[in-house]
Amino acid sequence: MKNRLKIFLSSFFVLCSLFFVFSFIVSPVLAVDKGLPGATDRLKTVEKGVYGTTGAKPFEEVVGGYIQGALALLGVIFLVLLVYGGYVWMTAHGNEEKVMTAKQLIIAAVIGLLIVVAAYAVTYYLLLKFGGLVQ
Repeated sequence: MKNRLKIFLSSFFVLCSLFFVFSFIVSPVLAVDKGLPGATDRLKTVEKGVYGTTGAKPFEEVVGGYIQGALALLGVIFLVLLVYGGYVWMTAHGNEEKVMTAKQLIIAAVIGLLIVVAAYAVTYYLLLKFGGLVQ
């Protein structure tokens, strides 16, 4: 049972890594090769960001980038918990204890996602209304 879970999680992370590599590294290069409009400009923008020729970023952008990264990480954690809960449920084979554990895991993941989205929405609204940081 634990070996199946390890194989499943390893496969999941490998597929996510391959998707990341393809979508962020290979995709812009293919867009330039196909001659899509604006592809060269986007690739130059990425190049400027990578080599640091864009200059210093304001504090708000840096903090916003960290918040965006944290939200993305929480989204991935939610997805992993949801998939794991479904996996436990599907492999329960009628065992009520495992089914209840899986249900509780899925419910906890959804509640956690709702809390994160609500916190983001409140923060965004308050910054928009009072802080003037969001445009």
